[in-house]
Amino acid sequence: MAGMLRTSALASLIAACLSTQAACKDNQPTPVARDEQVATGAQVGQIARPTVELTNPGAEPRRQLRYRLVEGAEDVMNMQIDLAIETTADGVPLPVPETPPVVMQMRLAITELKGPKEARYRFALESVEVEDDPASTPGAGAHMRQALAGAAGMSGHAMVDDRGFNWDAQINPPEQLTPEIQHMMESASRGMDQVSAPLPEQPVGVGATWSLTQDIEQGGVKLTQVTHFELIELDDDTGTLRTRTTQEAPSQALALAGMPPGSAELAGFKSTGSGRIHFDLNRLVPRSTLAMRSEYEVRMQAEGEPSSVSTVIEMRIEVAPH
Repeated sequence: MAGMLRTSALASLIAACLSTQAACKDNQPTPVARDEQVATGAQVGQIARPTVELTNPGAEPRRQLRYRLVEGAEDVMNMQIDLAIETTADGVPLPVPETPPVVMQMRLAITELKGPKEARYRFALESVEVEDDPASTPGAGAHMRQALAGAAGMSGHAMVDDRGFNWDAQINPPEQLTPEIQHMMESASRGMDQVSAPLPEQPVGVGATWSLTQDIEQGGVKLTQVTHFELIELDDDTGTLRTRTTQEAPSQALALAGMPPGSAELAGFKSTGSGRIHFDLNRLVPRSTLAMRSEYEVRMQAEGEPSSVSTVIEMRIEVAPH
């Protein structure tokens, strides 16, 4: 359940480290929103509850699916992230390194019940490890280890209900993080509210399908995310969901570090992905896989000269309870 709430956003933290390295080599501005540093105990901006539409109730027998929230319940999530990034500036490829896998471990615990259907849970990022990979670019692993060295220790809390909706997230980032990584930690905390797999209100059976539509904001970019779910297996308290996700953003102004206001624009953004979630209604963490492809273009005016940076990110995430 809660394990899938932060996968894409945490992965973007890794992508930011690598994009920063490539941009600095070519003296391009780093795409980090201006004046967005995370203070200790920072409150994450609230968003409207996502819209869930049941499109097919599935076969009989049908029943309501609800997570069982138990005070004191605790789980550990292991997550592996694999990334491949391609970046071009004005049509010229930039030397983005091939990256080794990153493995994170996060502990989650329900600390307080707020009635029969809601609870507050605590989360803590206990470790971030960059694995050795002979196929990666020499030096890429060391750069990532240095950039992510202070990420372990991030903690916070959020609310969750028995349908999997999350809100009221608050994050406490480690003080030693750089501004760039602090910004990505904020994006990760937003992901706790925004990247979830809520259950439908109505009873469902195998074959049921529903969609989740969210208007979200990450890193100062406003986008719309639509996720389609199909219940392909259900056995007592466990089941499997097949997922398809799209993200799209209209053209919009960007605030980039080191750039004057109005000098940068997101010209295009599209992301598509698919995966599976193997859930247990008695556990906080599912077993899941997600593969995403994101493409975006940023246009800038630097010293009166126009330029364009295009990026493609291929990402695979595997999540499993420890």
